[in-house]
Amino acid sequence: MNDFLYKHLKAPCHINEISGGANSRVFNVRDSENEYIFKQFFTKNNDYKAKCEREFSFLKALTQYKKNNTATPIACDIELGYLLMSKLPGEKVTQPTEQNIKSAFSFIVNCNSQQQQLQIINAKDAVKKLADFELLVTNRFSIIQKQEVISSAFLSLVENKIMPFFYKVQKDNRQLNGQMSLDCNYLSPSDFGFHNILIDHNELYFYDFEYAGIDSLWKLTADFFSQPQIPVPIDKISIIKELPLFGFLTKNKREFITAFQMTRIKWCFIIGNVFISEIYKRREFADKAHILDEENTIAKIECYLIETHFQTKILEDIL
Repeated sequence: MNDFLYKHLKAPCHINEISGGANSRVFNVRDSENEYIFKQFFTKNNDYKAKCEREFSFLKALTQYKKNNTATPIACDIELGYLLMSKLPGEKVTQPTEQNIKSAFSFIVNCNSQQQQLQIINAKDAVKKLADFELLVTNRFSIIQKQEVISSAFLSLVENKIMPFFYKVQKDNRQLNGQMSLDCNYLSPSDFGFHNILIDHNELYFYDFEYAGIDSLWKLTADFFSQPQIPVPIDKISIIKELPLFGFLTKNKREFITAFQMTRIKWCFIIGNVFISEIYKRREFADKAHILDEENTIAKIECYLIETHFQTKILEDIL
């Protein structure tokens, strides 16, 4: 790590580890002139190179667009899982306002306002057609089924509540065209939400692009209003439904509601990722091993699943 940093920065460097994400260790680095952020990805997972490449490529693309709401990429070593970038100003957004939501989606619109050929790979789990939302759920269920050792309480929750709800959503919407194209041609941060946004003097700054790339805005929108870390009330979707690029919300109301329900089910599995040994090891590397609390995690998922029914009803009324 030191060799990499001293190759790109001016000595001496002061390195302090800070709270990072679930996939990497994050360090604040200061050299003789500036402050930077250094990410060290968990290399014992097969997908660490893709995460590192996605983030570096996305940051480079936004730099070409002359966007100043994201960090400037300095250097990257995909083989080692190292990424160095400028440090963003600001603090966490803990209680998003309507103006914050507008600004967040304006960023997405601005990112896609220029037609330019960019060498960017697809986002992680990019969706191309409506049926892909179902596939995201079944893929995660398949991972659970393959686990040799897993929490019996979580497995019971999956088999008795989560998957039955999934099958019901499938049955209720079987008349929809699962092959309908979702226009998978947009620049997307993918893991888009206020958990990955800073605010400084009412200006928003965006970070954490490990899953970013080319994707559909259907998935970005469904994830934004589903992610549980810093929740955004579903009724706030009224703020964006008239924005450019988001006309599909009302034009394809029934289809989007189905995609939203499938996304909420997917997030039940994401919250339960701590019960998967490979993911737990990755989070332990990122110094987040303490998050494994079986009873509280199960309760959180159950509550989230119940809320999904109310969220769906609100969405139906708004769209």
